[in-house]
Amino acid sequence: MSGADEIPGARMIEHIRIRNFKSLRDVSVDLSPVTVLIGRSGVGKSNFLQAIRFLRNFLVSGTAPIGPEGGWPGICPFGVPADLAFDVRFRLPGYDQTFEYGIAWKPIAPEARLHHERLAFAGKSIFERSASSWSKWPGLGQEPKDFTRSYLSTFPMITEAVLAYTAWTSGVGWHDFPATVFAEAAPKGTGRANPRADGLDDSANNYLDILREITQDLRDQGPRRHMLARVKQINPTVGAIELDSVLGPTTVIVTHVLGDQRVALNLSQESDGFRRYYAHLLALYQTPPKQLLMFEEPENGIYPGALRNLAEEFKSAAEAGRGQVLLTTQSPDLLDGFEPESLRVVDLDDQQATRIAPLDSAQLLAVKDQLLEPGELLTVTAPKGAAIATAQ
Repeated sequence: MSGADEIPGARMIEHIRIRNFKSLRDVSVDLSPVTVLIGRSGVGKSNFLQAIRFLRNFLVSGTAPIGPEGGWPGICPFGVPADLAFDVRFRLPGYDQTFEYGIAWKPIAPEARLHHERLAFAGKSIFERSASSWSKWPGLGQEPKDFTRSYLSTFPMITEAVLAYTAWTSGVGWHDFPATVFAEAAPKGTGRANPRADGLDDSANNYLDILREITQDLRDQGPRRHMLARVKQINPTVGAIELDSVLGPTTVIVTHVLGDQRVALNLSQESDGFRRYYAHLLALYQTPPKQLLMFEEPENGIYPGALRNLAEEFKSAAEAGRGQVLLTTQSPDLLDGFEPESLRVVDLDDQQATRIAPLDSAQLLAVKDQLLEPGELLTVTAPKGAAIATAQ
């Protein structure tokens, strides 16, 4: 039984293989309900999350995300003419069988050409095409001859295709909250920083919309109460966190109770760590929940004593069905909040290509025997190659 199977909770992605995205020459990884990537700086932890974000953004808006990644030369490894490809096996709530989706581009200087795409469900192919022909057409009228685009979004008569597209667009969130999150007035309107249609956007610019949705969901006020309780654990003076107006909010008011006095502050006046912590809670408790939430080094700027609290929230989200969580970290304090089966070690091989694998047997045994805390793995140098011995 793999470590991913031993940990309870929601898990959208069971397995993902990524080829030739930046330092990810050929990485194949099983993911847990909560997966924590650890390793030295510059080994490719962020590249792994950014690759999944790139796939999401491509499915949303076609070629638009290529420029922000540095163009095709910035995406495909230098001197590697092989395909850029994604192959994922994933599940969705209410379905016992797995979905499989694959997409690949062939680098043709100075760009790349989409030359393969396939979707399968329960082991049966729904559609599959190459650069010039259909090997499996779902029988919906005339076969299209445009092979330059993705077709995952074009089959509204096929429920499995609609669900797969929804999961990989509006169902995926990626966040690297800066120290300035919530520090400035929210943009007018939704203020979305990316083209996704719903949910908390990558930069949390539409946080007023998300908090209003949570506030107005009178069927379940649990998320509001729980977020407040979590904040009070790290700052007991907080008495309330509310929108200044439910109908047309312009800011969030944080009320502090100091003896018999109540002091109201705008969220923008709170500390960087407070705001970043609250941003993570908002991502985890947004409605409807995401199927996959990715976080880049959530520990940045957050008081170390609050990190175990945040780790508990990540695990609780997966266990409660509020989404699979994938994150990078270099914090021993945060890492100590996770089971060793959740950890994936990231390193570079002799060719400077990223490899990702579970803890090796010696490290896993040491943690289970309480000879090491998980956080100590960041300060222990394993024998060369040990951490990547089981990489696919």
